[in-house]
Amino acid sequence: MKQTTNYKLSQWEKSDRIQMEDFNGDNAKLEAALKAQAGTLAAHGASLDGMKTHAATLSAHGTTLAAHTASLNAMKTHAATLSAHETAIAALNAAVSKRGNCQVQFVSYPGANGGIASKPKTLTFAHRPMAIFLYGSPDNHFTWAARGYAQSYLTGNKAIISFSWGDRSVTWYGDNSTIGLDSSTCTYTAVVLLEIQ
Repeated sequence: MKQTTNYKLSQWEKSDRIQMEDFNGDNAKLEAALKAQAGTLAAHGASLDGMKTHAATLSAHGTTLAAHTASLNAMKTHAATLSAHETAIAALNAAVSKRGNCQVQFVSYPGANGGIASKPKTLTFAHRPMAIFLYGSPDNHFTWAARGYAQSYLTGNKAIISFSWGDRSVTWYGDNSTIGLDSSTCTYTAVVLLEIQ
């Protein structure tokens, strides 16, 4: 009797004798093959379930990673903000360190009949003068000027006083010694604002 190639099932020919044992044998072979196939399918199903669980785990990890990435980006942004704040604070500290770095100096000087174009009055200081207030004329007039001012006026008579500024000095003069605040009959006071580097 011939048999199939894969499962060796019976293939009768006209001359073959049909017997119950052949049918039973074929049925047993079919059941065994089906059972093995079912076991394989079950294993594949379990594997597929495992893959689904793994996919879910990967998805959860992906979500966690995305959250961590967002958190990291937020931290980077925060770090950049902190860095910008630190830079701004450093700039403010540098600016503040330069603010208020000045000195007020009071100077008293006796008039010497100068304060005129041919004999201007000059005061010299240890630091750069930024502004000067002059007081003490016979009529109690005063004047003031800031660095860069070339002229100012004497209070009362509005007489012009010319100024020039050196790195450590101030020079001025008027039409006469009284206007130029250097008359020999007076003692004068200068209040000077000095820049301290």
